[in-house]
Amino acid sequence: MTTNEIVTAILSQFPGSSIVRKNKTNFVAIPMGENEDGVMEYASVKVGSLLSKDTKTNAAFNFEAAQAEYAEYMEGVAAKAAEKANKPKVAKSKADPEKQAAMAKRKETALAWLIENPGWHTATEIKAVVDPNNAVTIMQIGSDMKSLLADGSVATEKKEGKNYWAFNG
Repeated sequence: MTTNEIVTAILSQFPGSSIVRKNKTNFVAIPMGENEDGVMEYASVKVGSLLSKDTKTNAAFNFEAAQAEYAEYMEGVAAKAAEKANKPKVAKSKADPEKQAAMAKRKETALAWLIENPGWHTATEIKAVVDPNNAVTIMQIGSDMKSLLADGSVATEKKEGKNYWAFNG
Protein backbone atom coordinates (compact mmCIF):
# COMPACT_ATOMS: atom_id res chain seq x y z
CA MET A 1 0.00 0.00 0.00
CA THR A 2 1.32 3.46 -0.87
CA THR A 3 1.02 6.64 1.16
CA ASN A 4 -1.44 8.00 -1.43
CA GLU A 5 -3.64 4.93 -1.00
CA ILE A 6 -3.53 5.35 2.81
CA VAL A 7 -4.47 9.03 2.56
CA THR A 8 -7.32 8.18 0.17
CA ALA A 9 -8.59 5.51 2.60
CA ILE A 10 -8.51 7.99 5.50
CA LEU A 11 -10.32 10.66 3.48
CA SER A 12 -13.04 8.21 2.40
CA GLN A 13 -13.47 6.89 5.96
CA PHE A 14 -13.95 10.31 7.60
CA PRO A 15 -16.45 12.67 5.93
CA GLY A 16 -15.38 16.31 6.03
CA SER A 17 -11.69 15.43 6.30
CA SER A 18 -9.19 17.04 3.97
CA ILE A 19 -5.51 17.28 3.18
CA VAL A 20 -4.29 20.61 4.55
CA ARG A 21 -1.03 22.50 4.93
CA LYS A 22 0.07 24.46 7.99
CA ASN A 23 3.56 25.66 8.91
CA LYS A 24 5.08 23.98 5.86
CA THR A 25 3.65 20.58 6.85
CA ASN A 26 1.00 18.60 4.96
CA PHE A 27 -1.41 16.39 6.92
CA VAL A 28 -4.97 15.14 6.97
CA ALA A 29 -7.35 17.16 9.17
CA ILE A 30 -10.30 15.12 10.48
CA PRO A 31 -13.26 16.92 12.10
CA MET A 32 -13.98 15.57 15.61
CA GLY A 33 -16.98 17.75 16.51
CA GLU A 34 -17.59 21.07 18.17
CA ASN A 35 -16.25 21.95 21.61
CA GLU A 36 -18.31 23.65 24.34
CA ASP A 37 -17.71 27.02 22.65
CA GLY A 38 -19.15 25.82 19.36
CA VAL A 39 -15.75 25.73 17.62
CA MET A 40 -14.99 22.72 15.42
CA GLU A 41 -12.03 20.67 16.65
CA TYR A 42 -9.82 18.58 14.37
CA ALA A 43 -7.47 15.63 14.69
CA SER A 44 -4.34 15.57 12.55
CA VAL A 45 -2.94 12.52 10.80
CA LYS A 46 0.45 12.74 9.19
CA VAL A 47 1.15 10.06 6.62
CA GLY A 48 4.65 9.45 5.33
CA SER A 49 7.18 6.77 4.54
CA LEU A 50 9.75 5.64 7.07
CA LEU A 51 13.31 4.80 6.06
CA SER A 52 13.72 1.27 4.72
CA LYS A 53 17.51 1.54 4.37
CA ASP A 54 20.17 3.06 6.59
CA THR A 55 21.56 6.42 5.55
CA LYS A 56 24.74 8.15 6.68
CA THR A 57 22.89 9.94 9.47
CA ASN A 58 19.78 7.81 10.22
CA ALA A 59 19.13 4.14 10.80
CA ALA A 60 16.38 2.33 8.91
CA PHE A 61 13.03 2.03 10.68
CA ASN A 62 12.78 -1.14 12.78
CA PHE A 63 9.14 -1.98 13.50
CA GLU A 64 9.81 -4.36 16.42
CA ALA A 65 12.25 -1.96 18.08
CA ALA A 66 9.77 0.90 17.70
CA GLN A 67 6.99 -1.21 19.25
CA ALA A 68 9.26 -2.13 22.16
CA GLU A 69 10.25 1.52 22.64
CA TYR A 70 6.58 2.53 22.75
CA ALA A 71 5.75 -0.24 25.24
CA GLU A 72 8.62 0.90 27.46
CA TYR A 73 7.42 4.51 27.20
CA MET A 74 3.86 3.52 28.18
CA GLU A 75 5.16 1.51 31.15
CA GLY A 76 6.96 4.65 32.33
CA VAL A 77 3.80 6.71 31.91
CA ALA A 78 1.79 4.14 33.87
CA ALA A 79 4.45 3.95 36.59
CA LYS A 80 4.48 7.75 36.99
CA ALA A 81 0.67 7.82 37.17
CA ALA A 82 0.66 5.05 39.79
CA GLU A 83 3.40 6.80 41.78
CA LYS A 84 1.42 10.04 41.72
CA ALA A 85 -1.79 8.25 42.74
CA ASN A 86 -0.06 6.42 45.61
CA LYS A 87 1.84 9.45 46.84
CA PRO A 88 0.42 10.54 50.18
CA LYS A 89 -1.40 13.82 50.09
CA VAL A 90 0.47 16.42 52.08
CA ALA A 91 -1.85 18.59 54.09
CA LYS A 92 -1.24 22.27 53.69
CA SER A 93 0.53 23.67 56.66
CA LYS A 94 -1.56 25.73 59.01
CA ALA A 95 -0.94 29.43 59.20
CA ASP A 96 1.90 30.61 61.40
CA PRO A 97 0.41 31.55 64.81
CA GLU A 98 2.75 34.55 65.09
CA LYS A 99 1.62 35.88 61.71
CA GLN A 100 -2.01 35.27 62.65
CA ALA A 101 -1.54 37.20 65.91
CA ALA A 102 0.22 40.07 64.09
CA MET A 103 -2.58 40.26 61.54
CA ALA A 104 -5.24 40.27 64.29
CA LYS A 105 -3.38 43.11 66.07
CA ARG A 106 -3.10 45.12 62.83
CA LYS A 107 -6.81 44.67 62.13
CA GLU A 108 -7.74 45.66 65.69
CA THR A 109 -5.55 48.77 65.53
CA ALA A 110 -6.87 49.73 62.08
CA LEU A 111 -10.49 49.32 63.13
CA ALA A 112 -9.97 51.36 66.31
CA TRP A 113 -8.31 54.13 64.27
CA LEU A 114 -11.12 54.13 61.68
CA ILE A 115 -13.68 54.47 64.50
CA GLU A 116 -11.78 57.45 65.95
CA ASN A 117 -11.21 59.05 62.53
CA PRO A 118 -14.50 59.07 60.60
CA GLY A 119 -14.40 59.42 56.85
CA TRP A 120 -12.74 57.62 53.97
CA HIS A 121 -9.06 56.67 54.22
CA THR A 122 -6.62 54.92 51.88
CA ALA A 123 -4.66 51.83 52.87
CA THR A 124 -1.55 54.05 52.82
CA GLU A 125 -3.04 56.32 55.50
CA ILE A 126 -4.10 53.30 57.56
CA LYS A 127 -0.65 51.70 57.15
CA ALA A 128 1.05 54.83 58.55
CA VAL A 129 -0.94 54.43 61.77
CA VAL A 130 -0.97 50.62 62.03
CA ASP A 131 2.63 50.05 60.92
CA PRO A 132 4.84 53.08 61.65
CA ASN A 133 7.99 50.88 61.48
CA ASN A 134 7.25 49.70 57.91
CA ALA A 135 7.29 46.02 58.90
CA VAL A 136 4.47 45.05 56.52
CA THR A 137 3.57 45.84 52.93
CA ILE A 138 0.69 47.95 51.74
CA MET A 139 -0.76 44.77 50.20
CA GLN A 140 -0.94 43.17 53.65
CA ILE A 141 -2.86 46.19 54.94
CA GLY A 142 -5.18 45.89 51.93
CA SER A 143 -5.74 42.21 52.75
CA ASP A 144 -6.46 43.10 56.37
CA MET A 145 -9.00 45.67 55.24
CA LYS A 146 -10.66 43.19 52.89
CA SER A 147 -10.94 40.79 55.81
CA LEU A 148 -12.61 43.50 57.88
CA LEU A 149 -14.87 44.25 54.91
CA ALA A 150 -15.89 40.57 54.74
CA ASP A 151 -17.02 40.57 58.37
CA GLY A 152 -18.90 43.88 57.90
CA SER A 153 -16.68 46.03 60.13
CA VAL A 154 -15.65 48.43 57.38
CA ALA A 155 -17.03 49.75 54.10
CA THR A 156 -15.09 50.48 50.93
CA GLU A 157 -15.42 52.94 48.10
CA LYS A 158 -13.29 53.22 44.97
CA LYS A 159 -12.25 56.72 43.88
CA GLU A 160 -9.85 57.40 41.01
CA GLY A 161 -8.65 53.81 41.03
CA LYS A 162 -7.91 53.69 44.77
CA ASN A 163 -9.81 51.87 47.49
CA TYR A 164 -10.94 54.04 50.39
CA TRP A 165 -11.98 52.50 53.70
CA ALA A 166 -14.27 53.73 56.49
CA PHE A 167 -15.77 52.32 59.67
CA ASN A 168 -19.12 50.72 58.89
CA GLY A 169 -21.07 51.67 61.98
